[in-house]
Amino acid sequence: MALERRIPLEGSFNCRDLGGYPGDGSRTVRWGRVFRSDALHALTEKDRRRLESLGIRRVIDLRSPGEAEKYPDILPAGAVYENINPQASLAQQAGSLREDDRGKVEKLKGLAETPEGRDFLVNNKNAMASQMRALVKSPGAIAAYRRFFSSLAGGGPLIFHCQGGKDRTGLAALLFLLVLGVDRRIAREDYLLTREMNRERNRRRMDEYRRYTDHPLVLEYLEGLMDTREEYIDAALEEMDRLSQGASPLAPGGYLRVSLGLGEKEIDTLRALYLEPLPRD
Repeated sequence: MALERRIPLEGSFNCRDLGGYPGDGSRTVRWGRVFRSDALHALTEKDRRRLESLGIRRVIDLRSPGEAEKYPDILPAGAVYENINPQASLAQQAGSLREDDRGKVEKLKGLAETPEGRDFLVNNKNAMASQMRALVKSPGAIAAYRRFFSSLAGGGPLIFHCQGGKDRTGLAALLFLLVLGVDRRIAREDYLLTREMNRERNRRRMDEYRRYTDHPLVLEYLEGLMDTREEYIDAALEEMDRLSQGASPLAPGGYLRVSLGLGEKEIDTLRALYLEPLPRD
């Protein structure tokens, strides 16, 4: 699946097409319309031309304004840029770049020198699960994902991304697929595919961290921030279920309709844009 979906870029590890998944009414998600990725600031000229060949006309950046300003996207010619910030501080830390590694590791080493700090590192090795719950329920994140769907209604081809293309982007992709009627299990698998896509990136990052520390608790905590784990996406799905009292996301009382406020007309518009039409008799 990864080889079929992956858009090979020199400056990105996790760029892929969301097409081909089975959606509502036996229709599949259209190929070549919506792409998800990690950050686009390190793209080469060859990469930029590749995105232009895909017809990308809209770039949705889910990073914080600070991240976007420090590492601005390299945009395909003619593409409209939009920054939508779900306000995910831990995800920002997880996606920080090598230029920031020394300072980040020094702070964590300081924590590891105290009993309280060691307890923090042990108890938060899966802290991204809490971040995913926050992305589902916090008012700032909900407002951001509402804007995300408003932007999607403008049509594609488009690409959306955060820094590592994992959690802020992963939840956006999950919600997008659920709106199109993709089975929850399949949408969950798309999130987990990032683990394979980012395997080499994460290996390099861990090697970089080991330049600055060999403390096992610090390294375990950092690995937890970078990894793509079932616990993380399951935490998001469980929070969606809790908020909707167990109703499926697209049911009248479900998360997409109540928390995100998507109406029938908006859902129909998105499906018309991003699902293959039914074949005519």
